[in-house]
Amino acid sequence: MIVKEIVSQFASNTLGNGCVIFRCNFDVAQYSDTQFFYYNVPFHNSLINAVPKRRAEFLAGRYCAQQALLKLGIHNTFVGVGKNRNPIWPTDIVGSISHDKDNAIAIVKPETSQNSIIGVDIERWIGKDELQDMRKMIINEEEYWLLMKAGLDTTQAITLGFSAKESFFKAAYKIVNEYFGFEEAQITAIHRSAHGGFLKLNISDSLKTKLPSRTEFKVSFFFESERVLTICNH
Repeated sequence: MIVKEIVSQFASNTLGNGCVIFRCNFDVAQYSDTQFFYYNVPFHNSLINAVPKRRAEFLAGRYCAQQALLKLGIHNTFVGVGKNRNPIWPTDIVGSISHDKDNAIAIVKPETSQNSIIGVDIERWIGKDELQDMRKMIINEEEYWLLMKAGLDTTQAITLGFSAKESFFKAAYKIVNEYFGFEEAQITAIHRSAHGGFLKLNISDSLKTKLPSRTEFKVSFFFESERVLTICNH
């Protein structure tokens, strides 16, 4: 598997608060188990029965995480796996990992307070045959028309809604420590720039009791030809 770093315009436009991002592309067709040793990433027990595609995605994601940590000056540290397959980061670090079929990305930052959170998602555009089913699951009518009025098409609106809420879920999981549905966060505003922008999410009353530091969260996004990237950083 060939892993190659990607320097993304998205990173330079959105990072702050000491954040570091590392992104790469990879080729599943060239994957072999020996590459865990080559890239110095431990082969986790959860991968024993996994197909090569899943192993390659895990390797690429953890490689990105280790490279991002290196940029923070953290050496010889492996990112563990939690009970719900969530990454376990070193003490005083928060981070997030995402991948699609040939891209992986990791973002990390120092944990400046107990409420420091971060989440990242990279998502290929949802196929037309899946759009309507996904729409019902991800966003309500109010959210849909808010995004459409901002000039997005249906594919962009639904994929962005999904990715933004995934980034928020990954960020909030550190504190909430349990799964919750897409309906627990509602898109209330969108601000666009040339290639992206940011959304605002308002959270449900039940989440407010678990995330007492704020009721509104900002998610930055960046559009590419094949995918959207989102980051929730607070």
